[in-house]
Amino acid sequence: MAIKLQQITGNKLHERLAAYCLPIFEASLKTIRRHENGKPTETYLESNIEVTDGTVILLVARLNHDFEDGEFTAFLNPSDTCRELVKRWKSTTYFGNDFSRLYGKECDSAVCVWVDSYQEDGVCIRNKYTSESSKNNEYWL
Repeated sequence: MAIKLQQITGNKLHERLAAYCLPIFEASLKTIRRHENGKPTETYLESNIEVTDGTVILLVARLNHDFEDGEFTAFLNPSDTCRELVKRWKSTTYFGNDFSRLYGKECDSAVCVWVDSYQEDGVCIRNKYTSESSKNNEYWL
């Protein structure tokens, strides 16, 4: 799967981060097998994506195959502390100040996204964070 890189800065960083990870999430949703006993199945996915030299995305997702929906959180250039928090919490859902409180200053940018495949525009950014220092940097995503 080829994703065209774009040069991005500032306030649109979290939107591009979500757009970059969405096709990866959707492909994972389609390729991971459903459980055969009829119970709803959910898969937890954690993946490191090297975008360019020095730019890394940590993608954490919960995929529900029976309802073809789920959520993901993407972290741009996560610190070791951020990675440890992700492993400890094993969560992709963050609301309100918890997101910034937990991950503030631990990555350049992060976005929490809900995806509902049955809706025409079934992508909803639930939470976002971009560090002050990252707003002036340029990234290729």
